[in-house]
Amino acid sequence: MKKRISYLLLVFSVLFISCQPNKTPVPDGQKSTSWKKQLQTELPQLGHRNWLLVVDKAFPLLADENIQIIETNEQLVDVLNEVKNQVGEQAHVKPILYKDLELDYLNEELVPGIEKFKKDLYRIYPKESYSVISHNEIFSKMDAASKLFKVLVLKTNAVMPYSSVFMELDCKYWNVDKEILLRDKIKKGDSGN
Repeated sequence: MKKRISYLLLVFSVLFISCQPNKTPVPDGQKSTSWKKQLQTELPQLGHRNWLLVVDKAFPLLADENIQIIETNEQLVDVLNEVKNQVGEQAHVKPILYKDLELDYLNEELVPGIEKFKKDLYRIYPKESYSVISHNEIFSKMDAASKLFKVLVLKTNAVMPYSSVFMELDCKYWNVDKEILLRDKIKKGDSGN
């Protein structure tokens, strides 16, 4: 009986130890490539009306199954630069950029380091590339989009308020002007045949 109890204790101990999560830290080099690989896998699946966000550390965990958050553990500007490169390589999508209106009103007195951040940010995408709307408006647009479309969020280590960059993906091989011409042809019944 004692042997049997000892044997069972041994079996349970082995099972308990083997069921513990792996606490081995991921090397820094692997951390930085894993989110890049995830983005590389996700981008071909994303399309017109999907959103891609590069956000600061305080971005909330949202209760929506269409919103996927990937922890990058890198600085926002570095992540944005990688996103620009990967999106630029895609044949099917291009970004419509949004930034918070509030960012334009932040200065060194309010947020030390913000001017360098803005300079670095606008080196990647020039200031005039962005549509500027209030933080609440951007969240409203994203919330509405997430009801039907996936939102991919890359969370960074940035601790600057209103520093997030929001990208609404648009069709790269089609544009508004062509769409207007097409709708006009349909309205006139002009199939061109």
